[in-house]
Amino acid sequence: MKIKKKQDLVKKWFIKLQNIICNSIEQLEKKYGSNKKFKRNKWKHGEFRIIKGEVIEKGGVAFSNVVGKFSKEFAKKIKNGYEGMIILGLLAIIFATSFNIENISVAGSFGFLVIFGLVNYANFKLRDKTGANPLLALLGSLLCFVSAGVLIGYNLIHNPSALQSSFWVIVIVVIFTLIYNKLGRKMKKVLDEELRSKITHTN
Repeated sequence: MKIKKKQDLVKKWFIKLQNIICNSIEQLEKKYGSNKKFKRNKWKHGEFRIIKGEVIEKGGVAFSNVVGKFSKEFAKKIKNGYEGMIILGLLAIIFATSFNIENISVAGSFGFLVIFGLVNYANFKLRDKTGANPLLALLGSLLCFVSAGVLIGYNLIHNPSALQSSFWVIVIVVIFTLIYNKLGRKMKKVLDEELRSKITHTN
């Protein structure tokens, strides 16, 4: 399969995914009596959609189609690590079909704040190499963790079911991680070597 055809297929897939996500959120808004719709903002490489609703106070779903070349070292890492994308896809399906989307958003927000807090802390620790402002990096990390704590406290009072869902999301992610680490070599063999061979022969 030629690279242009592959790029076109990937582009169409992500546009379809963007439509599915936006339509699902608009249906959720409608379910709770809101007629809010996404506003579309196009640019030369894609489209960014924004909604200000009743269920989702403010949200955005972006798609960018940017074509370029990776360095050989980075391209090799992606080629040999795409099994992570398969696992991520499976988790996305499990979460979308098993939990209320409102509750999933709490888990997503908590995860984002924790990860971003850790990234800022790592930036602080590596400030000599990254050239980061140590005060800003440390302050950013602290604010992220404080915000995560406020998020938990608020939902503990107003929406405890969201915390229950978040707990199960974390449990599922931990279980998947343990399984992957336990069966790492076997999964790598199945998902990397055999699947790559099938794809190569198919193309």
